[in-house]
Amino acid sequence: MWGVASYTGNSGGIGFALLASAGDSVHTWNPSKEDPLGREFLLAGPSYIGNTGFGFPVGPHLAIITFGANDALIGTPIQAYRDGLTAFIQAIRLNLSTASIALLAMNIPATGLDPASPFHGVAARYLPYVGVLQSVAQRYGCAFLDFHAKWGPDSIADGLAASNGHPTDLGHQDIATSLCDALGLLR
Repeated sequence: MWGVASYTGNSGGIGFALLASAGDSVHTWNPSKEDPLGREFLLAGPSYIGNTGFGFPVGPHLAIITFGANDALIGTPIQAYRDGLTAFIQAIRLNLSTASIALLAMNIPATGLDPASPFHGVAARYLPYVGVLQSVAQRYGCAFLDFHAKWGPDSIADGLAASNGHPTDLGHQDIATSLCDALGLLR
């Protein structure tokens, strides 16, 4: 999960806050863990993130949420996943009422995964989590991008995912382009 904020600064006007670490899931994410700058915005609101130098608060303008794949991997119960995802959306809406939210269903390849990958055989179990992402996005007016459906089961053979299941450079480019298109941003 990422928070994206625009501001005037030395990073070209865009700042990113890591709100969850690799391997996190709705089931395991804990706002008291490390990286309080990224995690605490859900609890403290935008004034926690920083300010422009003129005293105006700066917080994420866009939250990108990708929870689901790790939940499928560890077997988070679907209702617990739905409840956790809903709680994230509600916290963002409460504390960052002007922030846009994008929910991304990442791809879990069904073919070509390294047999040692923990995601080997998880693709079929992932479908209910994708359905929850889509229904929660619809309910709360969030953008929804389904890379699991878009890339399909052969994303490794198509060059979009590596044998460990993570996106390749081509896959990351497609994610970025798709996000820009969904959000109406110029490229």
